[in-house]
Amino acid sequence: MPVECPVVGKQYPAFTIVGMYSAASDVIQHVGLLQRATTYAGAELAVYDQQPPPRLSANAAATMPSDLLGYVDLDDAEIEGFQVEIGKLRTMFEAQRLTREKTYTARPPIEPQPADAGETVLYYRFSCVGFVQHCYRRVLGRSLVDEGALPTVTLDEILAVWLAARNPERRVRMGLPPPGPWRVLLPAHVFHAIDKAGARPFQLPFRAGPQHAKFPKPRPPAAAPPPASPPAATPSSAPPAA
Repeated sequence: MPVECPVVGKQYPAFTIVGMYSAASDVIQHVGLLQRATTYAGAELAVYDQQPPPRLSANAAATMPSDLLGYVDLDDAEIEGFQVEIGKLRTMFEAQRLTREKTYTARPPIEPQPADAGETVLYYRFSCVGFVQHCYRRVLGRSLVDEGALPTVTLDEILAVWLAARNPERRVRMGLPPPGPWRVLLPAHVFHAIDKAGARPFQLPFRAGPQHAKFPKPRPPAAAPPPASPPAATPSSAPPAA
């Protein structure tokens, strides 16, 4: 299904995955979910995402740069499913009043709290891409990316995505203790998954490899040619009237 640079004037469906590139490379540093069907006008897009903390209210001020968009064909029931899941998560996080760090993890990308199996989940810790993976898994009944077969990621690749991981103590709190490498779900992985999903039945989950740590920047759409100028008027060859 489509993964593309946003096209001015094109409408994108609700829960399109929105990606932000690093300024200097094909590394995707952040992802979120488009809040509502939106006609792209060249500005940042309103999203649900994990900053941290998670931004889960339909707030026009919750925006992010929109360098890359990817989506699959969702039906009305699936759109409603996303809305229900976002609402459940919002209720969880509002009840807990958590600090930013308590909501965030890079590895694993999705971590229920408490983590003990069989206990009632009070909230989740997510990475930005873990939040996207969680929502799609709940709605589609399958993951975008196979978390059981993730490739290893080096420290340099981690730092290209997570600037906060430059601090070794914070890196440990994110689930990345030394020495590495680590098996980590990266933002680029979900775009490769959408790119390969195809039409229904979607070919998911996607099995990421070492070559999928980045997503090459698509060429921006060609500008429409300017309208043709009308032909220039030619002087009449008829003789002047007497």
